Amino acid sequence: MVHVPRTKINVLAIISLFNLSSMAQSKMPDVVLKLQQLAKPTFVNKRWRKPILSARRLADTRKSLVAEGVHWPPKPFLDRGGDKPFKLIKHEREKEKR
Repeated sequence: MVHVPRTKINVLAIISLFNLSSMAQSKMPDVVLKLQQLAKPTFVNKRWRKPILSARRLADTRKSLVAEGVHWPPKPFLDRGGDKPFKLIKHEREKEKR
Protein backbone atom coordinates (compact mmCIF):
# COMPACT_ATOMS: atom_id res chain seq x y z
CA MET A 1 0.00 0.00 0.00
CA VAL A 2 1.28 3.42 -0.92
CA HIS A 3 1.36 6.06 1.82
CA VAL A 4 -0.28 9.33 0.80
CA PRO A 5 0.34 12.36 3.00
CA ARG A 6 -2.84 13.71 4.55
CA THR A 7 -2.04 17.39 4.06
CA LYS A 8 -1.76 17.44 0.28
CA ILE A 9 -2.85 14.90 -2.24
CA ASN A 10 -2.03 14.78 -5.89
CA VAL A 11 -4.62 12.77 -7.76
CA LEU A 12 -2.38 12.41 -10.78
CA ALA A 13 0.31 10.87 -8.59
CA ILE A 14 -2.15 8.22 -7.38
CA ILE A 15 -3.33 7.50 -10.90
CA SER A 16 0.23 7.21 -12.18
CA LEU A 17 0.91 4.46 -9.63
CA PHE A 18 -1.49 2.18 -11.48
CA ASN A 19 -1.30 0.89 -15.02
CA LEU A 20 -4.33 2.42 -16.78
CA SER A 21 -4.03 0.32 -19.94
CA SER A 22 -4.66 -2.92 -18.05
CA MET A 23 -7.42 -1.36 -15.94
CA ALA A 24 -9.68 -0.64 -18.90
CA GLN A 25 -10.47 -4.34 -19.19
CA SER A 26 -10.88 -5.11 -15.48
CA LYS A 27 -14.22 -4.84 -13.71
CA MET A 28 -13.26 -2.66 -10.72
CA PRO A 29 -9.77 -1.13 -10.94
CA ASP A 30 -7.65 -0.59 -7.84
CA VAL A 31 -7.37 3.13 -8.55
CA VAL A 32 -11.17 3.49 -8.43
CA LEU A 33 -11.34 1.74 -5.08
CA LYS A 34 -8.51 3.87 -3.70
CA LEU A 35 -10.10 7.12 -4.90
CA GLN A 36 -13.46 6.14 -3.43
CA GLN A 37 -11.77 5.44 -0.08
CA LEU A 38 -10.04 8.83 -0.15
CA ALA A 39 -13.38 10.56 -0.80
CA LYS A 40 -14.98 9.22 2.40
CA PRO A 41 -14.69 10.87 5.82
CA THR A 42 -12.83 8.88 8.49
CA PHE A 43 -13.58 8.50 12.19
CA VAL A 44 -10.34 8.86 14.20
CA ASN A 45 -10.01 9.44 17.95
CA LYS A 46 -13.74 10.04 18.46
CA ARG A 47 -13.78 12.71 15.74
CA TRP A 48 -14.63 12.80 12.09
CA ARG A 49 -11.93 13.90 9.66
CA LYS A 50 -12.77 15.51 6.36
CA PRO A 51 -12.30 13.40 3.24
CA ILE A 52 -8.82 13.72 1.79
CA LEU A 53 -10.27 14.05 -1.71
CA SER A 54 -13.09 16.57 -2.18
CA ALA A 55 -16.22 15.71 -4.14
CA ARG A 56 -15.29 18.20 -6.86
CA ARG A 57 -11.82 16.73 -7.36
CA LEU A 58 -13.27 13.21 -7.30
CA ALA A 59 -15.75 14.20 -10.02
CA ASP A 60 -12.98 15.70 -12.17
CA THR A 61 -10.85 12.59 -11.71
CA ARG A 62 -13.79 10.31 -12.47
CA LYS A 63 -14.52 12.24 -15.66
CA SER A 64 -10.94 11.97 -16.88
CA LEU A 65 -10.68 8.26 -16.04
CA VAL A 66 -13.95 7.44 -17.82
CA ALA A 67 -12.66 9.34 -20.87
CA GLU A 68 -9.58 7.09 -20.84
CA GLY A 69 -11.80 4.00 -20.80
CA VAL A 70 -11.51 2.98 -17.14
CA HIS A 71 -14.66 1.34 -15.76
CA TRP A 72 -16.24 3.44 -13.01
CA PRO A 73 -19.31 1.96 -11.29
CA PRO A 74 -22.57 3.94 -11.56
CA LYS A 75 -23.68 5.99 -8.60
CA PRO A 76 -25.95 4.07 -6.20
CA PHE A 77 -29.67 4.78 -6.29
CA LEU A 78 -30.78 6.57 -3.17
CA ASP A 79 -34.39 6.00 -2.14
CA ARG A 80 -35.62 9.30 -0.78
CA GLY A 81 -39.17 8.25 0.07
CA GLY A 82 -40.61 8.48 -3.42
CA ASP A 83 -43.68 6.50 -2.38
CA LYS A 84 -45.21 9.48 -0.57
CA PRO A 85 -47.26 11.79 -2.82
CA PHE A 86 -46.35 15.43 -3.13
CA LYS A 87 -48.10 17.81 -0.75
CA LEU A 88 -49.22 20.28 -3.45
CA ILE A 89 -51.12 23.50 -2.74
CA LYS A 90 -54.26 23.34 -0.62
CA HIS A 91 -56.67 24.19 -3.45
CA GLU A 92 -55.00 21.55 -5.67
CA ARG A 93 -55.24 18.89 -2.97
CA GLU A 94 -58.93 19.58 -2.35
CA LYS A 95 -59.83 19.73 -6.05
CA GLU A 96 -60.61 16.00 -6.02
CA LYS A 97 -62.97 16.36 -3.06
CA ARG A 98 -65.17 18.89 -4.90
